[in-house]
Amino acid sequence: MRIRYIVLLSVLFLSATDLTGYTLTISKGGTGNGHITVNGTSQTLPFSKSYAAGTHLTVEAVPATGSKFDDWSGAGMSGTTNPISFNMPAVNINAWANFSLVRFSTYTLTVNKSGSGSGSIVINGVQQGLPYTGNYLEGVNITLKAVPASGSRFSFWSPNPYSSTLPEISLTMPNSNLTLYADFEIAVTLYLTKGGKGNGQISVDFTTVSTPVTLTYNIYTQVLLWATADPGSIFSGWTGDLTSNENPIPYILGGNRSVQANFNVSTYMDRPSVESFNDFRLMANYPNPFNSRTTIEYELMKQAEVTLAVCDVNGRCVKTLIHEIKNRGVFRSEWEGTDDAGFQAPSGIYFYRLIVKTEDGVRVFTKKMLMLE
Repeated sequence: MRIRYIVLLSVLFLSATDLTGYTLTISKGGTGNGHITVNGTSQTLPFSKSYAAGTHLTVEAVPATGSKFDDWSGAGMSGTTNPISFNMPAVNINAWANFSLVRFSTYTLTVNKSGSGSGSIVINGVQQGLPYTGNYLEGVNITLKAVPASGSRFSFWSPNPYSSTLPEISLTMPNSNLTLYADFEIAVTLYLTKGGKGNGQISVDFTTVSTPVTLTYNIYTQVLLWATADPGSIFSGWTGDLTSNENPIPYILGGNRSVQANFNVSTYMDRPSVESFNDFRLMANYPNPFNSRTTIEYELMKQAEVTLAVCDVNGRCVKTLIHEIKNRGVFRSEWEGTDDAGFQAPSGIYFYRLIVKTEDGVRVFTKKMLMLE
């Protein structure tokens, strides 16, 4: 009976141990910092909890900022596997999650000024002159903002992959020295207005502007100025800092400039025997869009010097199709997508422009077309 009693007590003791479980204890080791997650739940270190034998556990070491996980050590847990999964054994586990400090290297950030203008920068909220040199840890986030001086304009950041035309950029300090350029250009203004007794519109680089208007550009920027007379009016020339009857006309801004487009009342309104400018017509090209060839049709109601040209979105003449004197009639011209040198032009948006010159003035017509690949 005594032996049977001892065996029974042993069985009861083992059963009680399985029910109460075994202890998992994890402490932090090393010079770094961090915490753990157990089955997805975040736990601070040191950590201690009892689990029934056979319980499935997944433990992950999570290093703090500036630290890294090295390995597990101690009874029951070892190695560098992270996270680590196991079934709780029928013994207590006493282990360590070891972290060490990350040794970041310091690198030099240099910001230089380029361009004809002047300016400064703001780095992480602090104003700095140019050129600027500072030391930063690898991985540090840096925000830079270009601030142009009075009379200057910010143009762009360079080089790649940091190129941007936005004044403010953000970057992460790489594991090497870094040199950037903030480009500032001298700012110039273009003041546009209209004069004369007639009416019309002014376009700058294919965009119609309301006048009077003051536009700001980098010095030596080239713009394309177009004057388009309203029905009953005629364009009679540019005055001010630009003196010319050419229309449209490319114009380089070497400084602050004031230009006036002059429109007069058309004498055609007083001479009903002569056709109105409204009778010079530029029709829509066909097909549009196109991928190899398109036809442009226009109508002249009297003899005129005619220029028909294709321009890109920057105002550059790509192909001159016609430049000659023509009599009254309907005419067609084809563009096969090549430039004046015979090379294939890239796909994209183009403008075809008809300039009609008579003894009474100049009339300009423009339409848009799309060339596909």
